[in-house]
Amino acid sequence: MKKINLLPPFIFLLVFSLSLPGAFGQCTVNAGPDKCICSGSSATLQATVNGGTSPYQYLWSTGETNQSITVSPITDHTYSVTITSCSNMPSSLVTVHVKPHPNSAFTYLPSSPTIVCSNDTIHFYGPPSPDPQYPYTYSWNFGDPNKGLNNYSTEKNPLHLFYTVGYTPPQTTFTVKLITTWCSCSDSTIQLIKVKKVPNVKLIPTPSWTQCSMN
Repeated sequence: MKKINLLPPFIFLLVFSLSLPGAFGQCTVNAGPDKCICSGSSATLQATVNGGTSPYQYLWSTGETNQSITVSPITDHTYSVTITSCSNMPSSLVTVHVKPHPNSAFTYLPSSPTIVCSNDTIHFYGPPSPDPQYPYTYSWNFGDPNKGLNNYSTEKNPLHLFYTVGYTPPQTTFTVKLITTWCSCSDSTIQLIKVKKVPNVKLIPTPSWTQCSMN
């Protein structure tokens, strides 16, 4: 009769446990912050793992098994990633929001309709963001380099007083440009504004007359 040598129970359990997913202890995973992209763009998602023992085994809801993936959803979409090599098999969610391209059309007052006086402070109005959670960023260039740093603004509705000093001819055309950025996408609008120098008006006193008598 052939003798069969059996492994001690503790060795058998050790080998069996090492062959199972989760043999590398417990861990946590973070799929990163929610993303915002414009329609037709892509987003890169990357999982970060803490604890356990690497190498980690990733499983995204797309079926991909890399630490990072690139997605191009048409509408808002939530993705999940699970670490299958940790005993607790943690998961994390991340949502990619899809937005239309930004708008950069702006208006200004006063306008007459495109000629303003050099002593008028112009109030520019940038377009509002359609989603307060993801506000526009604004970058204005008033085409007025003699104003130095005041030639630029990052406000939504800035004020600007154009200089005609140092420019020739007195009526000068300024190229005002606004760039709006939203969800990593940008749009720009340019308008030409004519600024007319205020004429110097001198008041000439009316001469006094002395009435003479005919006598």
